[in-house]
Amino acid sequence: MSGAVYHAAILRTGSLVPVLWRALRGRQVAILEVRAVFAPARRMLQAVRDRLVAGGRATSHVDSFPGADRFAGGYGAQYHIHSFARVEPWIEARYGFEGLAVADPAYGMAIKHATCNHIAARFMTLMLLRDLYQQLEPARVRIIGADTELADLYAAHEGIPAPFSGRRGTLAAVLANTVTTALAVAYGLAWIARRTRRRWPPAQPVLLAADVLPNERHLGLLREVIDDPAQLMLVFRSDATGAAAGPTITGASTCSQRDGKFSPSAALSAAGVVATHGLGLLRRYGAWPPVLFRRLAPMPFKRVMYRALWARFRPQHFLGRDDYNADHIIRSQELRRLGAQALGINHGLPVPEIINYAWRYIDFDVYFVFGKALHDRHYKRTWAPAMRVEAIGIWAMSRAQRMRLGSGTSRDILFFPNLSLFEDRIFDQVCRIAEAFPDRRLLVKLKATRKADGYFSPLAEKIRRGPANLAETEEDSYDLMTRAAYALTNDGTTIAAEAVQLGLATFVFDMDRNSPSYYREFPGLCVADGNEVIARIRAIEAGRETYPRENFAGLIDLSGRDPFDVIRASMGLPPSAVADLPVAAQAVGA
Repeated sequence: MSGAVYHAAILRTGSLVPVLWRALRGRQVAILEVRAVFAPARRMLQAVRDRLVAGGRATSHVDSFPGADRFAGGYGAQYHIHSFARVEPWIEARYGFEGLAVADPAYGMAIKHATCNHIAARFMTLMLLRDLYQQLEPARVRIIGADTELADLYAAHEGIPAPFSGRRGTLAAVLANTVTTALAVAYGLAWIARRTRRRWPPAQPVLLAADVLPNERHLGLLREVIDDPAQLMLVFRSDATGAAAGPTITGASTCSQRDGKFSPSAALSAAGVVATHGLGLLRRYGAWPPVLFRRLAPMPFKRVMYRALWARFRPQHFLGRDDYNADHIIRSQELRRLGAQALGINHGLPVPEIINYAWRYIDFDVYFVFGKALHDRHYKRTWAPAMRVEAIGIWAMSRAQRMRLGSGTSRDILFFPNLSLFEDRIFDQVCRIAEAFPDRRLLVKLKATRKADGYFSPLAEKIRRGPANLAETEEDSYDLMTRAAYALTNDGTTIAAEAVQLGLATFVFDMDRNSPSYYREFPGLCVADGNEVIARIRAIEAGRETYPRENFAGLIDLSGRDPFDVIRASMGLPPSAVADLPVAAQAVGA
C-alpha cells in the first residue's frame, strides 16, 4: 500500500453519497460491508457496489487489501481467535442480557439468540478492519459509514479503543424500527386474514412433525425413528424449500410451516398477538440498531404462524434441526402451550472455537447432542435450564453402515481436511506420515461442498503430486471409517469426534496453541505434528501404547447405545425391531 490515505466504507444509505462522491472524483474506496434494513435498499446498494467494482472505482471486501482473500466464502479467523467469546461480555452488557428472559419471558431468550447471530454477521467486517489496522497506521485510514456498534465491537474484541468513530443515530433508529414494526404488523394481519375460514376440517393428529431440509441423512434418521410413515409430518421452512426437496419419505405427509389455518375467533386472538406483541417489542427495543431490530420484528408473526399450523396438524412431538435459528425457541414455547414435546438435534461441534454464537442459546425439551461435556463445561449457563440434554453421538450414519463396523478392517489412514488457516503446514505433515508408512494407503476425503465451490482445488493438485500411497477418495466418509484404522483431521471438523466413536485411533493437528480448541480439552487427541502421529501409530502397533479412547467419553457418546432408539424412547416408542447395532471396536492396538 502506498503512503496515501486509505478509504474503506460500510456502504449504507447514509454513506452512499460520500462513497459516490469519491468515485466521481476518481478516488477508489474499499467496500467492506453492505448494510441496509430493507431488502430493496440492500439490493440497490449491492448493485451500486457491483457497478463501482466493475468500473474499477471500488474494491470488494475480499480484494480490499492483501490477505483479505482468506475470508472468502464466509470463513474467517474469528473461529480460531475465539472472537465470539472475546466479545460476549460486551454483547451481554450492551444489550442488557441479564434479566432479559425474566423481564420479557415471551421473547427474551429468542432475542438473545438473534442478537448473537446479528453480532456474528459483522465478524467478517471486524476481521477486515483488524487486519487493515495491523497493516496501516490509524492516521492513514478513513472509515466511511461506520456506526457506534461496529466501533464498540472492535474495541471489545481488540481491548483498545477503536481507531475510528461511528454515528449513533438514535432518532433515525427509532424511526426505522417504527417503520419495520408497521410493516411486520401489516404483513402479519394480512397473512392472518388470508388464512382465516369459517370452517376447517379438524386438526390432523401426527405422532411426529419434523423440521426438514432436503438432506438424505436427515431423512434417513426420520425413517429410523418412525415405524409408520403415516405418523410423520415433514414441515418445510417455505414452499420453495418443499418444491426443491425432491423425493422425501413415501407415505409421510408434507406441509410448509406457513400452511396453518385460523377460525374467526382464533384469527382475532392472533391479530391481537401480532399487534400488541409487535408494539411491545418496539417499546422495549425500538432504539436498538435497525438491522438487529429487523430480526426481532417478525417474532410475533412467527408465534401465530406456529399456532395456525398446530390448528391444522396436531403433533405429539416435533423434531427440529434449526437450533442455529431463534425461531426454534418460539416454536418450543408454542409446542408446550399445545402440550406437545419439542425435540432438537445438534449437527456439529463448535470446533475449534468452543463458544459458538449460533448455539449459545438453545431451548428444546430434549436436545440430542454428540457428547455431554460441551453442555456441562461451557453451555449450561445459557441453555434452557429445564432442557434435558441427551448424548447420542453420530446420528447421520445409516443403520446399514453401522452394521458394517469392524468388517474388513485395514491399517489405512484417513485424512479429513477442513477449512483452516494452517492448511499448507498440515498437508506437509500428512505427506510425511504417508512416507513413513508406505505399506498402507493414506486416503484424503475432501468435503464435497468445499470441493464443489473450488476451495480445495489447490489441495487436490498437491495430493496428485504427493507420495505414491497418498490418494484422494470420493467414497462416503462413514463407509471409509467402517474399514480404516486411523484418522487425521485439523481442529475445525466434527468428524474427528465421529471417528473416535467409530473406533479409529484419531489425531487432531493442533497448530496454534495460542488459540482455543475444544479438542485440546481431551488429553491424547491433539498432536503437534506428523512426527508425533508416526511415533504413536508405531507404539500402538507394537503394543507399547493403548489409544486412550476412554478419555473421550464426554466428547462423544461411547456407550454403544442405539441413537435411533434413544430418540424413539423420548417419544415413548419401544426399541426398533431391527437387530442391535454393533458397538465400535477399540482402535488398533487397544
